[in-house]
Amino acid sequence: MSASLARSTALGTAATPSTVLFHRLAERTEHPPRRTLRLVPRPTDPAARAAPSAPPPPTLVELRRLLSAVVDVLNGRRQASQLDAVLPMHAQKALLRSESANRSSRCGRRLRSVHASLVRPGALELCATVDQGTRARAMVARMEPRRGRWQFTTLTLL
Repeated sequence: MSASLARSTALGTAATPSTVLFHRLAERTEHPPRRTLRLVPRPTDPAARAAPSAPPPPTLVELRRLLSAVVDVLNGRRQASQLDAVLPMHAQKALLRSESANRSSRCGRRLRSVHASLVRPGALELCATVDQGTRARAMVARMEPRRGRWQFTTLTLL
């Protein structure tokens, strides 16, 4: 016999099921932990499939270093092979071919400013100003993550 039922019979009152239930609830001191539910997509749901995570986009300081290296290649202070990790070979050749006609001003280019815009989660577009003597030229580029790192897909000095 429970303690609440014994107490009610000792007092001389009839133990109805509702009074027993009330006494049992009153005796309960600890409450079970409250569980919160969260929605989890089904594994077959296309939204549940995890896309491969792209590395975070480069910072403005890193972009400035990369474009400075490109300007150094155009000035002849670096070899183009130093850009192999970030600039595909076809883009290197196209950039060097377009600038080979302008050898008279080979030295003297200097990177002035860099602006970047993340146009979508997997694409970064850049624009930079390059001083070349008394002229200012624009450099435009697009970077996308490839093989776990951000690489230039296009790079043009206008």
